[in-house]
Amino acid sequence: IHTLTVIRKDASKFIGFLVRLSGQNGENVASALVGTESTSQVSNLCANNVKALTHVSATSKDRVTMNLSYPAEANLLLEVTVVTNMASNWFYESFNINISGNATAPTSTPPDFSGNTGGTSSTADQRLSSLL
Repeated sequence: IHTLTVIRKDASKFIGFLVRLSGQNGENVASALVGTESTSQVSNLCANNVKALTHVSATSKDRVTMNLSYPAEANLLLEVTVVTNMASNWFYESFNINISGNATAPTSTPPDFSGNTGGTSSTADQRLSSLL
């Protein structure tokens, strides 16, 4: 089990989030992502092959934490959207997570959500060890 924490790099607060996990080769991710706080809930608005967690309310948050666990080799896509203070000011980042039998101990490298606003996005392919 790996702990994922969504936090803005500049440490500013946010009011909403959507974290989506999907298998890029049809992997079943139904139990792979679990919220660990009362600020998150499962979203049933995504496709059946996507596990999604979202906010419970639009109260101000400085972080949200969840657990990621996948028992086999997999190629997963993790998509994170953070809403800062209104629906038109949001940040998006996506990560390819490649889980293999040769995984090394994870390190922490938070993504920079400060540059992706108002519907623009960027993609960063990273291995699991640099995401967690």
